[in-house]
Order: sequence, then structure tokens, then C-alpha cells
Amino acid sequence: MKTPLIVSALIVASTAPVHAEWANTEWALNERKSSYECVPCTAANREYLDTYTILLEEMAALIAPELNEISQWMSSMSYRQAKLPATPGPFYVMSPRDRSDEAQEVLAGRLASYKSHDGIQLSYSSFITPLWAGGNYDRDIMIDNSTTLAHEIYHGVQTAMVPGEEEEQPTWFSESTPEAVGRAWAELKYGELVFNTSDYSQPLHQPANIYNRDHFFYRLGEMLKSDPAVAYLGDLDANSGRDGHDGLQWLDTFLKSNNELQIKEAEGALATVYPRFIAAYAQDDAFFGSSDGKKSLSTHVEPGIAMADDADEKPRQIEAVAATYAKMEGLFTGTWSGMDDQDRIYVNIVSVDQAERSDETRLIVGSTLVPQGERYITPVYAEAGEPNKPLHVRVTNVAKTPYESAPQHVRLKLETAQISIPLPACMAKGREFDMTILSPLTGPELQGVLGSGLSGLRVSAGKLSADLGTYTAPDKAQDVYFSLTLPTIDGTTKEVRLNPVEVSDSCMPPLAGNMVASFTGDLRDFWHSFGLTSNGSTHWKAVLNIQTGIPKAHQFEKGVLIYPDDGSTFQLRGSSEFVSCNRTDPNTCDHSTSETYRGSGPIVVGRGDLEIVSDGEKVWLKASLPVSTHMINRGPFAYTETIPTRWNIDCISADPWWHFAGDQHALFIHGGRTTQFPGAWTDPSREEIEFHCNEAWGGDVTDTGKYSASMHIQGRVKVKPR
Repeated sequence: MKTPLIVSALIVASTAPVHAEWANTEWALNERKSSYECVPCTAANREYLDTYTILLEEMAALIAPELNEISQWMSSMSYRQAKLPATPGPFYVMSPRDRSDEAQEVLAGRLASYKSHDGIQLSYSSFITPLWAGGNYDRDIMIDNSTTLAHEIYHGVQTAMVPGEEEEQPTWFSESTPEAVGRAWAELKYGELVFNTSDYSQPLHQPANIYNRDHFFYRLGEMLKSDPAVAYLGDLDANSGRDGHDGLQWLDTFLKSNNELQIKEAEGALATVYPRFIAAYAQDDAFFGSSDGKKSLSTHVEPGIAMADDADEKPRQIEAVAATYAKMEGLFTGTWSGMDDQDRIYVNIVSVDQAERSDETRLIVGSTLVPQGERYITPVYAEAGEPNKPLHVRVTNVAKTPYESAPQHVRLKLETAQISIPLPACMAKGREFDMTILSPLTGPELQGVLGSGLSGLRVSAGKLSADLGTYTAPDKAQDVYFSLTLPTIDGTTKEVRLNPVEVSDSCMPPLAGNMVASFTGDLRDFWHSFGLTSNGSTHWKAVLNIQTGIPKAHQFEKGVLIYPDDGSTFQLRGSSEFVSCNRTDPNTCDHSTSETYRGSGPIVVGRGDLEIVSDGEKVWLKASLPVSTHMINRGPFAYTETIPTRWNIDCISADPWWHFAGDQHALFIHGGRTTQFPGAWTDPSREEIEFHCNEAWGGDVTDTGKYSASMHIQGRVKVKPR
């Protein structure tokens, strides 16, 4: 290893050379050194050498000009002149001595070496045996040999920059950088760029084969906008990579000094560049050959199921300064041809569900480097079949100080979820409608999917707010169409039109509103008799689009009006997941239950599905909605069941609204009573009522288990003056 003093001296002396400074551009074969001293040598070996040695002249006619061209090419870049014998000049010899061709075949398919006192040594097996009778090579052999020649000359460049390096043990960078130079030369001369097999599930600095990071160093040059791609290696190698950390600190320091990469100091250099590199240049499983990260994840969604997910049963390990790979597919099964297009809007959601050190990981899907801590979301039009292009997912693991990186475990998750966009059947001209889009996405995520681009939500008339929160109808009577364009599983696109909204003066009902009810619970209980701990979460959201007719007096209650149905609809989506784990070993989970809820369609106002009553100052709402619950159990109690049921949407009464029953199974009960919504008259001329209901509750399931949940119902009801 060089001392810092030597490094500084080399940097000062390492000015960009010009062609004239390269004296070693006239190569010749040293035939004297190329003779075998085959002691002891079998008759078969002597016969082999006698047969092929006569081809030295024909080989030299090909190799010497090639070496000259390579040297001239290297002299045009910021490479120090290769350190080679001064007398009789740059030369190459055939094969390390006392080594039979058979031995060379065992040791390497392409054997060559560089020594500052003996020039470049080539092997019979690669440079003599493949010669045609006419003194030519097959094209593949020419490209392979050309790569070898440039590789070995660059070793001479390294030795000139780093005295004594040839005595050092070869490392991943001292062999992979010359290999990258060889690949670049072969590309320039023959128009073909072929790399060694790269496996980035192995640590960047500790590959199984130290030649196999040629792909990394070549593509890194492209990221640095180096021209040629390997020209930057003169500056990189001048500072030496033997830093006591397998070259990681050396590489990180070099990257920090490069303005082209626009690295923020707080992020770390290699920690920033490596995920970018994997996103751009290692996009499929060909770059993760020996990784157990080839485990795939796939969802299976049937018509009527709002969401399905799949996650790693056991977290996968990512090595230090490495990446893991997974192929993910959202699969639609069953018959979708009878489904309305607006019910076939789905998204695939990829996330790092768990990580030991999440700040050191980066999620990558395809060529997209997902912002730290966020999920990858892509829309898709639901139709049966296998996706033409699955999602190529990678997660990298690099610490800000790269040599402090350590292996860690991550859990990947794929969700395929429906997006529902409930719209009123008709609206008054100029009326503003509060949009409520049902999905498991956050507001920013939803805007990212539907806000712009190919899948951006469009309207034929009127105005949709940028945050997708409101829609204002046009002032002219017409049918308005909401539409978006979705990618399909076969790689094409599909334009989806939602049911039209009629804009007309006759569409103003006496009572109209939009009620949103959402529930998120984080539930825990302990099953003492089995020594198990259970945890899970549940989420659901319901939207009631209320369009009512002329109110009628309630026959039993004085002063109370009933609003009959006039095209009201509802949408309900949700999911719930419970996992049971061994109490003494929380990592051992032997049972899980996942449920998805789905319901949509017309509702009957005042006759059982939805009851809306008003005394002119206050409004009461109570909904009981038909919902399909699809339940999947995994583990010792495995079964799948779809249960038709009814959900009550209300503010919650003071009574407990759920409980656990039985020895093993959790019974989830949704309940509630008709609740009075306190309202405020915000617009006396239109008698517009806004109502809100917020509740949070929690408690002990047993003496040790805790649960907590909350509910929020909000809405706006417009009552036309009677």
C-alpha cells in the first residue's frame, strides 16, 4: 500500500499525457523468451510445441499491430504511460514458461499476465491454437483476445501510477478496471460490448470473481459522462484503492469529488451512486445470478376483490454494499370481461415492509429509484392473464460510510388494489362536488397516480381541482365524462371512461350530500391458553353519494321528514389482517387471517339501506350496506371463505362495538345505532348543513392486550327550502 506522501507525489506528476509521451507504441514479439524450457517435458508436450510454434509469425502479424493501436488509444486519455521494459522495447512473449497448454486450459480459459520486467505474456491456448490455417481468428476469439491485450497493457498503466502494485495481491478493482478497459477497446474496434457475468447480490467489493466488476466500472464511467467511458480510470487509479477497506473508502472519496454526480454531503457518495447504478444498469435477474433474492411475489385478484397482497414469509438478507432482487406480478384471475371498465382500475404497490436499517436501503423498480421511505405505485387495467412485463424489484444496502455497511434483512410486499371513483348520476349546472376517491393510497400517492401523466384523471367539461378534491360542473347542460388511460398487462394502453354525469337544472334534488366514513384500527390481543400473541390492523372506507327525492312526512313521527331514494349509491372498500405468533418467539408466526371487503351499487333511502331524516335543523343518517367479505386463513386453520354480510355505517354508540369470542377465532362485530348529527347552517339561502362526527376509543381486550381505534364521519348535506 502506498503511503500518503507517495500518493501526493503521484498526483502532482500525473498530468494528462499526450501521444508523444507514450514511447511504448511499437510492440514486437520476443521469440527468444517465447521458447519453452519444458523440463521435464513429455514427448506429447514437445510435439505440441513443435507443431504450434511455427505459427508464431502468423500470430505476431495480428497481435503486434493490435498492441500498437491499443497503446495509441490509451495515450489519448489521462493515463500514465505503461511501465514496460526499456530494452529492447515493449514486447510480449508466449506463455508463462514450464506450463503446458493443458495446464493453461485448467487454470483459465483466457490466460495472460503482465510483468514490468517481462512485458505481456500470452498463452498458446488463446493466441496460437485457435489460429486458422490462413492465419486468422474467428470473430469471437478476436474480440476476446483484443480485450485481453488491452487489459494487460492497462496493468502496465496501473504499475506506472502505483509502483509495486504487481507485487500486491490482486483485488476486485485492480483486475476489474483493466477488464473494463479491455471491454471498452473491444467495443471501439469491433462494435460489440460484452461483460463478464455480474452478480450484484454479492458485495460490490467482494465478488466471487475479481474480474467480474468490469460492468460496474464501465457503466460508472457513463454515469460520470466520461468519454470514452473508461477515461476517468486514469484519475481514479492514480489515488490507489488499497485503503484498508477493500477499496470502498477510496472509491467513496473519489465519487465525492465529482461534481457531475451532484451528491449531497448528507447522503454519502457511494450510498447515493450505487442505487442509481443498480436502477440504470442492473434491471433484471441476469445481474443477480446467485441470489436467493430471485424469490418472486405475486398477488391473485378475482373480480369483486378490492385488494390482494403478498409478502415475504421470511425476510430476505441483503449483503453489505449489495442488492437483492425479486420479480413481482399482479395477477388477475377469473372472468373480467363482464366487469365495467370503471371497476377495473387497479394499482400495483411495492414497498419495503420491514428493514433492520431502513435509512441504508433504497427501493428500485425497473429504472425508477423510489424516494427514501416511499412506495412504488403503478396503475394497471384489470384483465385476466400474466403480465407481459413483470416488475423487476431491487433493494440496495449501502451505509453513508460504505465500509460500515453490514448485511441486513428486509421484507418486501406487493399489493394490488382497486381505485374506485364514485360520481353522482347528475349535478346542477355550476355545482361543486366533493370528490372522494376510494383506495389504500395516501393523498400525495393518489395525486401521483391520477394527477398527471398517462393515467391522469381527465374531464370532458367543467373543472377538476389539482388535488382531485373537488369537481365543479360546467355552466352548460351536457353529459360530462371522466376518463383516464391505463397500462394493460400486455404492454398496451386502455382508455377507461367512467359512467357519465348529467349536468342539468333538473338534477338538483332537495337533499344531496357526500358522506365519508373511514376506520383504521391497530388491534392486539393475547390468547393465553395457546401461549400466542396476535397482532393486526384493519382499514376500511365508505362513501355514500346521496341524491334524494322530494321529502315526505314520516307517518309515525311528527315534524320528521323522510327522503326517498333518487339514484343514491355507495362504495365501500377495506382490508383487515391478523397474525398470530408464538409468544416466546415473536418471529415464529404460524397463523394469519386476511380479509378484504367490497360493496358498491345503488342504495335505497328511507327503506332500510339508508335512512335520512331531518326536522329542518338537524339531520340523522343511518346506513346498512350489503358487503362481500373475502377471508383467507393461512396456517393450521387454513381456509378461504366469502361471506355476504351487511355493514352499519354510523357514529359509534357508547356500547362496545366489537369483542373477541371463542377459544381461537376472533369475531369482529360492526354495530351502532341511529345517531343524530349536529349540524350548522352555513348557507341560510340554500340550507346547507355540514356535519362531523369524530370518535376515538380503546381499552383492554384481556388483562394484557390493548386495542385502539378511531372513526371520522364527515359530510355536507344540502336541503332545498321547502
